Amino acid sequence: MTKQEFINTIFPYINLIWKIKGFKLPFKSIAVAQAALESGWGSSELASKYNNYFGIVADSSWKGKTIKFNSNGLTYRSYDSIYDSIYDYVRFLNQNTRYKNNGVFDAKSYKEQAKALQNAGYAGKNATKYADTLISIIESNNLYKFDNLQQPVETNDKNAGKTIILFAGISIFLIGMFILIEN
Repeated sequence: MTKQEFINTIFPYINLIWKIKGFKLPFKSIAVAQAALESGWGSSELASKYNNYFGIVADSSWKGKTIKFNSNGLTYRSYDSIYDSIYDYVRFLNQNTRYKNNGVFDAKSYKEQAKALQNAGYAGKNATKYADTLISIIESNNLYKFDNLQQPVETNDKNAGKTIILFAGISIFLIGMFILIEN
């Protein structure tokens, strides 16, 4: 998968989740950059087999599926879909006060937010270049354009077409039912 294919696959899910009310949200560019970095642009085993695009470790509070990697001894969260991974990432940030306390949700730019994520220890306490890496990914791929985007973008995801067809089918069914009821 190319970088652009990865972006085209993951961004529609990010954009969809950003429409959910009740969460404080990172910049969309940050979410895409973190997913790219943490998943190796979708090529890591953790992402490609277990849909964990953000490298979130499963601690004792996690009640979902897990996968343990012998290479580093860590147990990670496992998800059924990209959507579930992104949704849990947003929930994870909101439920851990260290992100709020380090100003992640008060940041006025993706650069400030990248630094706040690093200060909060997202990638570990010794990850001193995490913010710089996120900023570099954002700028070299023009991801900042997503931060003010209001409408969805096209996707290369194989299941997106099925979702659109399903919604179209439901809409046609409901219109048909409305016509029957009116007659």
